[in-house]
Amino acid sequence: VICNDVIEHMPDHAKFLGSIGKYIAPGGMIIGSIPNVRFYNNMFQYLFEKDWHYTDFGILDRTHLAFFTRKSLQKTLERHGFRILQLKGINADVRFSRSGRSLAYLAMAYALVALTFGAFADVRHLQFAFQAAPDKS
Repeated sequence: VICNDVIEHMPDHAKFLGSIGKYIAPGGMIIGSIPNVRFYNNMFQYLFEKDWHYTDFGILDRTHLAFFTRKSLQKTLERHGFRILQLKGINADVRFSRSGRSLAYLAMAYALVALTFGAFADVRHLQFAFQAAPDKS
């Protein structure tokens, strides 16, 4: 089952993930991608500008009904009976504009990653891609 940028649009993502297993063939998996709410551009916007702007597309798309970080995605998949085969950040360092603010946020993201010895490396990724299989154990 392929769920590229789908789960965050579900009215009840928990129910969706709980029921999707019946559509996965034996030996099959769910493959998908999901926006990263901790992406640096988004994170610095609400930290420094103290605001959260919904948009027509992107991480804060007004049609998103749920928001995920790497950790919350992992916990959500596991809680709903999936074993994660692969979970990785994709679309690193995407710049939405060449504005001074966007470039400053990117520089701060690199500094944050360096100062925390990689603990905040996930802020560099616009999305996460994953593969997960129903956990039959």
